[in-house]
Amino acid sequence: MPDMRHFASASSMASIERWASSVTTGSHSETVEGWLSIEPIAEGELLQETDVSNETETHHNPDNVSRFFRTHFINAGDDFTEVNTLLESKRELHRGDVKILGLTTQGSAGPKIQQYNPGLKRGLSENIVEGSANAPAESANPVRKKMRPEQMARVVSDTIVVGQASTPQSGSSFSAQKQLGPDPVVNANAAAPHLEQNIDIWLATADLESDLTAKQSILREGLKQNPRSVQLWQNLAKMETSALDARLLLSRAVETIPSSVELRLALARVETIQNAKVKLKRALNNLPNSHELWIALGQLLEDEANLDQTEADKTKALVLVDQTIDAGIKAVRLFNPTFGRTQWLMQAESCERLGKFRCCQAIVKFILAIENVDEAQPAVWSNVMKTSSARGMVVTARAVFVHASKVYPGSQSLWENAASLEKEHGTKQSLDALLRTAVLQCPHAEGLWLMAAKQKLRAGDVHAARDVLEHAFVANPGSEEMWLAAVKLETENGEHDIARTLLVRARTLANTERIWMKSAVLERQQGRPSIALELLTIAIFKFPNFGKLYMIEGQIHQSQENFDQARFSFVRGLAHCTNMPTLWILLSRLEEADGQRNRAHELLSRALTIHPENESIWAELIHVEEASGGTDLAQAMLSRALRQCRQPYLLWAMSIWYEPPETRMKWALDTLSKSKDHPLLLSAVARLYWAEREIGKARMYFERSVLHWDTELGEDFHPEDIGDSWAWWLNFEREYGTVEQQKKVRDKCITARPRHGPIWQATAKDTWNLGKSTEDILDLVAKALQ
Repeated sequence: MPDMRHFASASSMASIERWASSVTTGSHSETVEGWLSIEPIAEGELLQETDVSNETETHHNPDNVSRFFRTHFINAGDDFTEVNTLLESKRELHRGDVKILGLTTQGSAGPKIQQYNPGLKRGLSENIVEGSANAPAESANPVRKKMRPEQMARVVSDTIVVGQASTPQSGSSFSAQKQLGPDPVVNANAAAPHLEQNIDIWLATADLESDLTAKQSILREGLKQNPRSVQLWQNLAKMETSALDARLLLSRAVETIPSSVELRLALARVETIQNAKVKLKRALNNLPNSHELWIALGQLLEDEANLDQTEADKTKALVLVDQTIDAGIKAVRLFNPTFGRTQWLMQAESCERLGKFRCCQAIVKFILAIENVDEAQPAVWSNVMKTSSARGMVVTARAVFVHASKVYPGSQSLWENAASLEKEHGTKQSLDALLRTAVLQCPHAEGLWLMAAKQKLRAGDVHAARDVLEHAFVANPGSEEMWLAAVKLETENGEHDIARTLLVRARTLANTERIWMKSAVLERQQGRPSIALELLTIAIFKFPNFGKLYMIEGQIHQSQENFDQARFSFVRGLAHCTNMPTLWILLSRLEEADGQRNRAHELLSRALTIHPENESIWAELIHVEEASGGTDLAQAMLSRALRQCRQPYLLWAMSIWYEPPETRMKWALDTLSKSKDHPLLLSAVARLYWAEREIGKARMYFERSVLHWDTELGEDFHPEDIGDSWAWWLNFEREYGTVEQQKKVRDKCITARPRHGPIWQATAKDTWNLGKSTEDILDLVAKALQ
């Protein structure tokens, strides 16, 4: 094989140089062997020294690695370890230069900007780009050589490289500054002369300095280039340590930019109250459409009114606040009609956050005054009250009610929302006063009468509660709710004879199915089942489609162990009320109590054909299956039920206890997330943590299980109404809690007055427990759950 060692030609040398430069910048990953295989050197060509010197001076710095190839022979079979070592050292040297310069090159990772070269802070005109001094002069050679990659990276013409991001020179936003960390010192001084119009660069430059005087000097220099920059004026004003200097500076800023609301507000803040009023009034002459200026003037007047002075002067000053806000709303609506109710209410809430309550109330008052009066408006303002109250803006919500109730005094929704607001955020006295006014304005609003009576009852004033209900009867003689409330009041206070008398009158005047049902229940509670059955016979004849009448009749017969008559009552009820799942469940329990478990299974299976997604029927069928000894069949049926029902909260809670102990917690947490924190699942998870002795987590989940629910389950669903959850929590606190914690659970349960839950309902409706208090039922259910 012939000897292939030779000198490279000038044309081949150019290719070598381009490749070597790309290697040093990291943009080319091939080795010398790869380059040689791509572009072989023609045999016998010699390198001309004149061309070498000219080419080197024109395109390369003295350390260019191309000199290596000009002074060494190259053989296709040689070991290129030495070549690669030299190239790697050149590459590292080049990276170090780039790192010091704070620039990035093509193919590099974009190093951070360094602060080691103080020359970089002297200005872009001196050395914005290192390497511009090494840039080649215009060559005598008419053929201009192609620029190498590292040279292209060092000539910054379209972008200024900062950190790892680049910022367009012509842009108005210095987005790269937002990406910088706290460590690198940005060389914004160098970029500023070329980006005089970029405000963010001037601000970034000032932030680099630790000396206040230097910061101010930079911002003043920026203002020379950008005299109409509000940001620069504001930042420079904040740096002034003297209030007088700040006023002078902001006065000059306002003269320069008279249309800037921000600068006028800033000037008013550094002035005294009297001077600030003058400044704001002068600003409003030029900018009457600015709601910020009007509100600022109103807040200033409110501050002035709250200073020490006589009550008459204070009242007069507060009236001036109202007049200012009124004039502001009218002026803004005249010049800017799109700034409407929503925006003004947001400003009212902002005033409330600042403690400017009079401005808040004035905004609500006058924005309501200019709204159109129609039938839909009370609902709109009721929603506004709910929204503001939910955000904690109580003053705004109350102001909405005060002024809306004057325009719509007979709106029941407004009064009910106001009562709810006072119940949550007010005092007993304020709620009582509001309800007294509410029932006078809305005498036919049964809910308000009931709320007023309940408020008296909770305060322990039974006579006042009776007085409220008597007035309610006068205003609503045929109201079922009023009669039932009166009966409940007398029953809970042990006045059963009065309650019976009220029911007799109610059956004549109101004559509804619920009143007849309550009459039968009262007789059953008093141990008079025969009279209760007589009343039920009449009631069923009057209201044959009211299923609860058949339920009560069947339960009375079952309690007397008259199974045939009880079965007849339930079957007759199903004939009239097929779509009542509770009747199916009661009939199946009757059959199971009579020893007919297969019959119970058959009834529940038939019920599922009518109610295939009813989880209560599925749960009952699973219990029947498990009682028959078929645990595996019960678990299989549970899996089928979970697939069949859309929102099987009860079944999910049951499924937790069918899981093996080692996977039970994981399954419980998964189902909890799927149920979106349903109270039944929360209580089950709390019991699991209780079993694992994680006391803190158990207590947290028990408390969450009885929190008020107002999301996807609907507003009528209240977790605190599930009595079983309270009983489980009480048992937990009895084992691990203190006496105070047990009392806390009891008090909350008494306030909530739960009525639902499998064990709670069965216990509360037991004949022997009728008439007992909520606390007594809680103790009984807690004992049953043990």
